[in-house]
Amino acid sequence: MSSHKPKSKRKAIPRRSSAVVHHALPSREPLTFGLLQHEIDEIVSAHPPREAEKKLENDLLRELSRILPTHESIVQKPLAHHHAEIIVKSDVKHHGHSPYILDLTDFIEKKRKKEQARERIENFFHKLHHPATPAQITKLEARIEVDLPRAEAKNLILAVGEAVGAEQERIVLAEHEEHVDALLPMAHKKTGELHKQFTTAPWFYHLSLPYHWHRSLITYAIICCLVVLPIKAFGNYYELRKTQDQIVNYANSAYQDLKVAGSELAADNTDNAGARFASAGQNLSQATEEINNIGSALRAILRLVPNNGATLADAEYLLSAGKAAADIGLDVSQVLKIFKTNTNSTLTDKLALAETKLDKLTPRLNELNNNLQKINLTAIPADKQTAFAQAQQGMAVINADLKELASFTKTLKQILGSEYKRRYLFVFQNNNEIRPTGGFLGSFALVDIDRGAIKKIEIPEGGTYDMQGSQLAGVVSPYQLHIINPRWEMQDANWFPDFAASAQKIKWFYEQAGGPTVDGVIAVNASLIPAILKITGPIDLPVVGQTLTSANFVDELQRSIDTEKTVGDNKPKKILGEIAPKLIEKIFALRGEDTLKLAETLKTGLRQKEVQFYFSDPAFQEKFATYGWTGQIIDTSRDYLAVINANIGGGKTDAFIEQKINLVSDIYDNGEIVNTLSITRKHTGKTTDAFGKVSNLDFVRAYVPEGSQLISAQNFDEVPAEAFEKPADTWKNDADLVAVQGGVYVEPDTGTYMNREFNKTVFGNWIQVDPGEEKTVIFKYRLPFKLLLTDNTKLRFFSAGEPRAFHSLLIQRQSGEQNSVFTTEINLPTGKTPSWIYPGTLKADAHKIAFTPADKQDELMAFIIE
Repeated sequence: MSSHKPKSKRKAIPRRSSAVVHHALPSREPLTFGLLQHEIDEIVSAHPPREAEKKLENDLLRELSRILPTHESIVQKPLAHHHAEIIVKSDVKHHGHSPYILDLTDFIEKKRKKEQARERIENFFHKLHHPATPAQITKLEARIEVDLPRAEAKNLILAVGEAVGAEQERIVLAEHEEHVDALLPMAHKKTGELHKQFTTAPWFYHLSLPYHWHRSLITYAIICCLVVLPIKAFGNYYELRKTQDQIVNYANSAYQDLKVAGSELAADNTDNAGARFASAGQNLSQATEEINNIGSALRAILRLVPNNGATLADAEYLLSAGKAAADIGLDVSQVLKIFKTNTNSTLTDKLALAETKLDKLTPRLNELNNNLQKINLTAIPADKQTAFAQAQQGMAVINADLKELASFTKTLKQILGSEYKRRYLFVFQNNNEIRPTGGFLGSFALVDIDRGAIKKIEIPEGGTYDMQGSQLAGVVSPYQLHIINPRWEMQDANWFPDFAASAQKIKWFYEQAGGPTVDGVIAVNASLIPAILKITGPIDLPVVGQTLTSANFVDELQRSIDTEKTVGDNKPKKILGEIAPKLIEKIFALRGEDTLKLAETLKTGLRQKEVQFYFSDPAFQEKFATYGWTGQIIDTSRDYLAVINANIGGGKTDAFIEQKINLVSDIYDNGEIVNTLSITRKHTGKTTDAFGKVSNLDFVRAYVPEGSQLISAQNFDEVPAEAFEKPADTWKNDADLVAVQGGVYVEPDTGTYMNREFNKTVFGNWIQVDPGEEKTVIFKYRLPFKLLLTDNTKLRFFSAGEPRAFHSLLIQRQSGEQNSVFTTEINLPTGKTPSWIYPGTLKADAHKIAFTPADKQDELMAFIIE
């Protein structure tokens, strides 16, 4: 202990509140023994007080001997009232104080606590047997004190009992003082006030149960479960086998129904398909009911225990997925049936019913997708695991597609005049005479549609030339068109490769020539019709004595038009008026697999821009633009290329042109990118070919990233100035043309036209190829940005560690192109290799990346190098 005088502290000891005796004086609080009934019984039957006192002293001596060093001696000095004083003396000299400070407060507290309780209980029961007056109520006091001499700091004195002399300072570690009512008779021990003072023993206390009896009971229960449950399981074994067989039978029946339903649906037998889907759903529902009839406890176990890799949970998910698939198939059958039946309903009414059905498919598709994703692949038979994995991966796409189909159905319903009559201008582009949006505009049709039905079709027999005499405005055509016509007219209106810009100009010319306002312009390439005739079959034209097939359609149509021009009745396009209604009739007569083939043909045609749409309604236009059906020039942040050909005065010779486009990108070590674009055109026509015997004159334009710089242009042809006709002085410059192409600069050395359109830089020049001739021209240009290798943390999910750079190239194909092959080669900087490429089919090595886009459709390629 330290030599200074510590302040006296009083430390409270927590008390338990189980056994309580109330005293007679109202100002006192209840006395808490802090013991249970059986603990009190043990104390009452314990050893006499003196024996307990001696035991406590001996325990103290043993504890001190254990923890004190050998040079600290222990002396036991007897005191009055059978108490003893234990003195610890140090044998080491010259110490100002003892180096060992022993805090035995907790030890003494634990040893004395039970002794205090025993004394208090003995006093309590003694007073019950020897009543006294209230004035004789004694005060029970228990003190544990540590007495410290002021002079001898090295002596630690532990005193048990009353306080010692005043020359010593006392620290009271614990003190408890209570009053006890000694007048309560023993008769009240089990009734009245006294009975309430003790904690009631548990119901099993008087049964004389062995110690830890509950553990034995639990062990017994576990043994019973281990014995009884297997017996119960064996009792249910045959029932489970029977249930399993029934479930398998139901599932097999449903599987066969689904297979037949799919075949019937493909064959357009919607009634049979619907019946089969309904049967499959019923079988799967019965299989699910069999599973539900299994006891809940046993079913919970079977959901966790695998059987040949599958659990009951897998079976439940699979049955739920099958039921959802059957319900979806039934709904799809009903949607298709809507279009076959209800002959009195309009097309837009049918679309409205289909829209409602498709909206209801959404929750079922979600259920099907969720259940498929939960099924463990090992639960599927090995021979079907690949197909099942593909179904799991494809469900999200199918789900999104059907949701989008429901949204598209709503838009299509409005386009087809569900609210009011719509009027559209259909223009037919002959891509044997290629123009920027697909082909020469020789013919058109005005179509009125009301509630999905074609109410009227007008096809001028003179085609677009019928509008020439009616056109009021005289505007100057694009300069390149001055070779054939300096006055801009409807047949040449599709000068811009962005179809929306050209469609607006077509619509303007049509209305300027006296035509009515239209709700949209739809372009159809002549090359799409032979693909449709492969499905519908040939068209007989007895009036002209011709049969048009997929093989001869374009040639016979061109020959017929030229013949009409030669006759001189100025009605070259009247044959289209005979073809159109017959073709429409054949399309609507298609059934079964032919309907699916037509849908696939139209889908391919939309992807290859054989059909392009423009709507005056911005909502319709935006919707179709998301599908890529509007022929727009797309904005990009990296490299871009579109090669656009325009046959000007070259007749129908593009059917005889084979074109090869090759782009080589050289990425230098400093990040600079230089592109070399080579265009090779070969004329395969012969002097004996009716349409291939003339020269092909083509104005080719390369649309590249805005800001690109032309380095060189090689092998292009020069068209003499006298070949261009001069416009009349009264004609005006077209505001739309000026707004789109802006100022045009002609490079004097190469004659290359340079301007900016649709956020792109445009390089244009002439190529003229005679029959049997082949020619290659080259544009070489520098991109407006560099490929800088940086430590970009945003790209670290591809790879980490080395500096890296991202690059991409978007290639847009021209609508109506034929016999055209596109190749790309990208040469990488020294020591850099691609760490990621898209698409994965790209050919890449340590030095270059090779890319061949798909035929007639836009393609994006991208990569990361490091």
